[in-house]
Amino acid sequence: MHTQDNPMILLDAKKIQSHTRYQPTLTIFETIGSTNDYLLQLNEPAGAINICLAEEQVQGKATRGKTWYSAFAENLYFSCRYPLIAPINDYSSLSLVVSLAVVRTLKRYPVPQPFWVKWPNDVLYDHQKISGNLIEVQRQSQHVVIGIGINVNMLHDLDAITQPWTSLRQITGVYLDRNVLCGSLINHLLDYLYIYSEKGLEAFMAEWQAQDYLQGKDIALLHNGKTIEGCVMGIDGLGRLVLAVDGEVKRFPSGESRVLKNPTGFYPLTDSASR
Repeated sequence: MHTQDNPMILLDAKKIQSHTRYQPTLTIFETIGSTNDYLLQLNEPAGAINICLAEEQVQGKATRGKTWYSAFAENLYFSCRYPLIAPINDYSSLSLVVSLAVVRTLKRYPVPQPFWVKWPNDVLYDHQKISGNLIEVQRQSQHVVIGIGINVNMLHDLDAITQPWTSLRQITGVYLDRNVLCGSLINHLLDYLYIYSEKGLEAFMAEWQAQDYLQGKDIALLHNGKTIEGCVMGIDGLGRLVLAVDGEVKRFPSGESRVLKNPTGFYPLTDSASR
């Protein structure tokens, strides 16, 4: 609840830019269909970096055609249009790097437990989802659009969300200024994208392994309409999930997973989400 002592803080381009080393073009909407869709339709010069934010999305997008719930002025609905840094069909690892940039951003806030990255594009805290991302390619202009959703100030459990979730406010007990968080996210995301463009996923392998939520866990993976059970051995150099399945090592470039043995019980299939 917002009170006189704790007013709602709206997104502000000048405040965001005061917290970032970069100067991308920032566009903020009160309400929009999807921040990703806005940037996919944008016609800007080659090489331009554009960021779109919204207080609310009415058609927020998640992977595989699912919907990302977007409460007004509570969370961060963020999309970045960035020049292509790899061949169009070589983006299976980019979502992993984006998740790591989100974790780096969230670490600015003191919390009692670590954040974890969950292949292919989720960030978890205490087995609950706090962030997801969605990668889409703008082929005609050779740009990639990176959508990121972060649960910031959302408190109430909603029927629209069908999986365990948390927010920074739930974790810290403090109402947070999303402008500060957004400035920090821009810094870390663009830093990581530059390193990725220069060195690829290899530069992030140790960081991923240190925060890999699925490592060593028995999971059920939904891939191409089939469910495969196995033990997670990590990821490979292309960002594919490596599974030990009935004595064989198999690699998967995409899919949805559920952990079969978890301290909180049976973990549901995740909606790997974004803008």
